[in-house]
Amino acid sequence: MTENLAIVLGELQAQIYWLHDAEKFTELAIATANIYLKLSYSHQQSATAGITTAKAIKPFLVAQIRLKPVN
Repeated sequence: MTENLAIVLGELQAQIYWLHDAEKFTELAIATANIYLKLSYSHQQSATAGITTAKAIKPFLVAQIRLKPVN
């Protein structure tokens, strides 16, 4: 992996972390798809990975929110 690619992937990973916390699932799917594109996967494979990741994370976050105690 070239240094430039490593930097781009690191930036996208940081963006995904922030989008996860902000519950911006559409943008998270796009950022995930971009990682797969940078790793030379096809557009279809990348889009599928992005959508699948966003769908997998969303219910997990909703469950976490429901479990938080109310003050």
